[in-house]
Amino acid sequence: MCRQRRPDAELTRAGRASDGVWYIGRGDGRGLWWCSTGACVQQLNRGHAQKAIRRGLNDTEAGEFAEFLQGHKMTVVVEE
Repeated sequence: MCRQRRPDAELTRAGRASDGVWYIGRGDGRGLWWCSTGACVQQLNRGHAQKAIRRGLNDTEAGEFAEFLQGHKMTVVVEE
């Protein structure tokens, strides 16, 4: 990911609720941010999600994360 500082309006955030459901936008708890333009979306992976929420994701959870992001028109690689 590019790791450049940008205004919030130029970034997208995904978070994970306590019940395990992923969501886009601001919310409680930890989440991951990426710029909506450029290659950042293409570089998101399971490792980024695990680091952002500070816990591991099993294969099922990683698949849910990938499906969630693909549902938002993003291509994601879930392999590390």
